[in-house]
Amino acid sequence: MTEKGMEEQKSRQMQARKNKLGQLTSMIRQIEELMADDANVDIVKNKLRVDFSNLQQEFQDLNHNLQRFMSKEEFSENQNNWFEPRQASNNYFFWKCEKWMKDVMVRAEQAEESARVQRDE
Repeated sequence: MTEKGMEEQKSRQMQARKNKLGQLTSMIRQIEELMADDANVDIVKNKLRVDFSNLQQEFQDLNHNLQRFMSKEEFSENQNNWFEPRQASNNYFFWKCEKWMKDVMVRAEQAEESARVQRDE
């Protein structure tokens, strides 16, 4: 492949990766809206563990493919300055949602226990 061809491929790969990040960002917004209501816990669980996780894997795969079109130094710099901060943010969001789901379950158990105590009185 010519140098120009390599640059075009790199540019396409970077755009595809950026587009996938946009899809992830949109999914984050959807999930955050759902998290406003504890009743959506099962929907959030599915969107997070299936849809979001699949998008995140695709994002990582697109990122990995860039390695073929960059020097080691350029790839390393790109990882440090672009990919890793975004990946860290996605990972933080994932674990924030996992904590929210756990907290919802705790609140539901507490509500059930409270209702049980009130019935027994």
